[in-house]
Amino acid sequence: MNRIKIGIIGLGRMGRKHLQELVASEYWEVKYTCDINPEKIKASHEIAPEAIFTTDERDLWNDPEVECVGLFALADTRASRIEKAVKAGKHVICEKPLAY
Repeated sequence: MNRIKIGIIGLGRMGRKHLQELVASEYWEVKYTCDINPEKIKASHEIAPEAIFTTDERDLWNDPEVECVGLFALADTRASRIEKAVKAGKHVICEKPLAY
């Protein structure tokens, strides 16, 4: 079975919980973890050591292997990131709510 390659944006409390579940699943391959806080990226390395760690979300948009993006960042950044993900041809998993 081919696993779905996903990039995660936002590694706060909920982002880490989602990351743990995705890593444990046979259906997903976490290719990237992304956060503006390098300490959160470092902590995510313990959960997903095979992932590529970045502070630049464009790495996810520009990688053709990434099929899906998990958006677990702050609510006021989610809407614009959904637009970017869709324009890049990615599926989106988004934690609610959205805000402008």
